[in-house]
Parts: sequence; structure tokens; C-alpha cells
Amino acid sequence: MKILKTIFSLLFLVSLGNTIAAQTIFQETGDLKMLAAGGTLMVKYDYSTIEMGDGTPEATYLQSKREELNAKRPNRGDEFVERWERNKKERWELKFEELFNKYGGKLQLSQQAKDAQYTLTVKTIVTFPGLSTGAGFGGVPSYISCEMYITETAKPGIILSKTLVKHVVGPTNCGMFVDDPGLCLQEAYAKMAKVYADHIKKNKK
Repeated sequence: MKILKTIFSLLFLVSLGNTIAAQTIFQETGDLKMLAAGGTLMVKYDYSTIEMGDGTPEATYLQSKREELNAKRPNRGDEFVERWERNKKERWELKFEELFNKYGGKLQLSQQAKDAQYTLTVKTIVTFPGLSTGAGFGGVPSYISCEMYITETAKPGIILSKTLVKHVVGPTNCGMFVDDPGLCLQEAYAKMAKVYADHIKKNKK
């Protein structure tokens, strides 16, 4: 019975994994020619409308995890939610900036560049923490989808460029880190940064 359960779990995860589309990039509005000269962009992050991979709002997911984990051990769920929020600043944003600045060439990012001519807003729209087989191998990788907005810093309401980057994946078997999926999601943000930096290089001429 245990073997059959494991097989069914594996088949489910493979099926779910097949539904995750390959990484895609869409330049939806504007262009990136204003970035041709390089320099430093101010960078901001927007987590206001995140949905999980199944369409559940982030707030609903976090409340469910809080209740589920607290039922197993007092305060475990509270710690999960606190860590999730800390990860945004301490892991996801730092990794995004680190990798963008590594691959961005003459174009760099800084949250402190308040005098920069242009601002990049990274808006996370989908987050999937990943699923594990529970067997120490396989599983469905974490992934994120983001919208990237370029605006003039002095005129934040005018969007010069909007780029949608979908299904950028992190490591496989992230579900094993039940108390801290942020460890895997930070790698998805790192890859997102490289993907977007490469996109700018190809489209800023």
C-alpha cells in the first residue's frame, strides 16, 4: 500500500509539473531604448497582488499555512508567516539585485538610487513554493512570474516599458523545506534577474 501511495504521489507531481509552462517573456508595452546608456536604476518591489500557483491569494495561503502549522506545533505557523515576509527583503530582493548587477553590464540596480532618472518596479504576480515527493528526490520546482515596469523616477505614473516574465523556476524538491520555502524561491528571483537583464541587453538598442 505504501509503495502504491508513493507511485501515485509521483504520478501526480509529474502531471502537475507538466502543467507548468516553460519560461516566457513578453514585451507588452513600450521599449527599453532609454536604458541604452547604462547607469543606475532605482528599484522597487510590489507584492500587493500575489497569487499562488493555484490562483489562491497570498494572504489566504499564508493564513492556511499559519493554521495548519500551528496545529502541529504552537507558534510554528506564526514563525512561517513571519519568515515568509522577512524573506522578501532578506532573500528575494537581495538575490534579484545581486544577479541583475552581475549580468546587467553598465546597467545596475539600487534601492538607494533615489536620484536615478529611471525606476524599475518588480511586481510579483505569481508565486509557487514547490512540491516535494517526500522521498528526497524529484518533485515540482518553485517558480515565480513577474511584471517589470520602467518609469521615470519623477513621473511614476507614466509607464515607459512593461515586460511580463512568466514561470521562472527555482530548484526542484522545494516542498521538503516546509518551514522555509523562501530558500528555493530566492533562486527563482536570482534566475528572474538574469533573464530580465539579458532581455534588456537584447532590446535596448
